[in-house]
Amino acid sequence: AGRVQDAEGAQALHQLQTLHCHGGATTPGAAQTAQLKGYPPLYEPRLSALIALREFFGLDDGFPLLNLVARSAGVPSLLLIARDVRTLLRRDEQGYFRVVHTGVRVFSRDTAKGAE
Repeated sequence: AGRVQDAEGAQALHQLQTLHCHGGATTPGAAQTAQLKGYPPLYEPRLSALIALREFFGLDDGFPLLNLVARSAGVPSLLLIARDVRTLLRRDEQGYFRVVHTGVRVFSRDTAKGAE
């Protein structure tokens, strides 16, 4: 049962919403254009994926799950950003900011040979 739950959590993690993108997070095609220009969009995992992450790692309720973002849709790692940074990015609806670096990597996919 544990592996099934882990697989469901991993699948949910790949269901992302765009948090911020140069050119506008809701503008069609902006994410692809920004990626080509060297400014990858920031994605936020769905709440169900964050809850699965909390349960899997036994994180305290005080851990700021909503401040986790991904730099790519493939989600090789999750970055922790400050609440104020998240608010600033959300308010930049037109996508004027060009985010080069942000956050601290706190979770990363294990790509070791034989790892599941």
